[in-house]
Amino acid sequence: KNGGVYHRIKNKDGDTEDVLVYENDFYLVNTIDDPILGMSALFRIHLPKDGVREFIMPMQEMVGKETFGKRLAREGISALGKQMEALIMYASKSIKSYQNADKAKKSRLQFGWADNYSAFIVGDRCITATDITYSPPSSVTLGLIKNFRQEGNIEAWKKVVSIYNRPGMELHLFTLFGAFASPLVPFSKKKGSVMSLYSEGAGTGKTTMLKAVNSVFGHPEEMLLIKDDTPKSRINRIGTLQNISPTIDEITTATPENVSAFLYQYLHARGGNRLQGSNNVERLNTTTWEANCIVTSNAPLEDKLHAKKRNPDGEMSRFLEFAWYQGNELDKIESDALFGPLDSNYGWAGDIYMQYVIQNL
Repeated sequence: KNGGVYHRIKNKDGDTEDVLVYENDFYLVNTIDDPILGMSALFRIHLPKDGVREFIMPMQEMVGKETFGKRLAREGISALGKQMEALIMYASKSIKSYQNADKAKKSRLQFGWADNYSAFIVGDRCITATDITYSPPSSVTLGLIKNFRQEGNIEAWKKVVSIYNRPGMELHLFTLFGAFASPLVPFSKKKGSVMSLYSEGAGTGKTTMLKAVNSVFGHPEEMLLIKDDTPKSRINRIGTLQNISPTIDEITTATPENVSAFLYQYLHARGGNRLQGSNNVERLNTTTWEANCIVTSNAPLEDKLHAKKRNPDGEMSRFLEFAWYQGNELDKIESDALFGPLDSNYGWAGDIYMQYVIQNL
C-alpha cells in the first residue's frame, strides 16, 4: 500500500508474514533484446524525491553481487548485505517469471521507420496502421525517450501553428512542413536536405520556428540542438532520429571548415565508420539518416563557404538557404503570448500523421 518490495513468507508459526526487500517501488518492466548490450532487463525505480526513472541492465551484469550492486548504486538504489542478496533474488525471479510469460521485446537503436515501413518509432511509441504500442528503449535511445513525451492536446497545438497559415508567412509554413516531409524522404530516392534560415539579430522568430518543427513529434525545446553541442554529438543525435527532422539553433559561430564538413557529411547520410576497440573489425554503424535538417544563423552560410574557398559549388548544391523574415507585425510580447501554449501542447501531430501515412503507404 505504501510502496516498496516485500517477500511474502510463512514464519515458524505457520502464519503469513511480509518481509521487506526494498523500501521503494522497484520492478522489471520487461526483458529486451538490445543490439549492443545483448539480452537485458529494463527496470523502473520510484525514488521519493528524485522521481521515476528507467534503466537497462545487461543480464551479464546480474550474475555477480558486486557488478549488480554497483549498477544499482549508480541508479540510486542503496543496499548492503542481505538486502542486496534479496534484491538479486527478486530481480532474477522477476526475469524468469517474465520469460515464462512473454518473449523479450526488440529494442531499437533508432527512431523513425522500422520493420520494412510497417512501423514508425517515436520515443517509446511504436506506430503501426492499426495501433500505437509500447516500444522499449535501447541503450542508445533510453536517454532521449523523454524528449518525445506528449503534453496537452492536438487542438491547442493546431491553434498555435495555425498562426503560420496567413499571408506573408509562407516561408514559416514551408519550414513547418519540413517536419512532416522528413518521414517521406526515403521514398524520394534522396537522402534529405539541409535548410538554412538566416537573419541578423534576435527576436525574429527563428528559434520559435524550430520549436514548432520539434513539437510535431516531441518537446519543442529539449529536441533542439544548440551551438555548444559538439559536431560528433550532433551527428550521433541525427543518426538516432533517423527520419525525424533534426533542428540546430544558431550555428553563426561555426567555422567555415566545420560548416563545409557538416554539409558534406549530412548528404552522405551516415556517421563515420569506426573499428572495435580490441579487434580489427568495424563496429556496427547505426548512425544513418534520411531526413530534413533545419538550421538557423545570424549570417548566410554561403558567406562562410566563400570564405573557405573561391568556388564552393559542391557545398552550395547541398543545402537550401533563405533570408528569414518575421512575417507579421507582432512585437515580442504579443508573439510570446501567441506561441506560449506550444510549451504545454506538443507531441501529438506526428503520431496522427504517421498512422495515416502507414495506412496509405
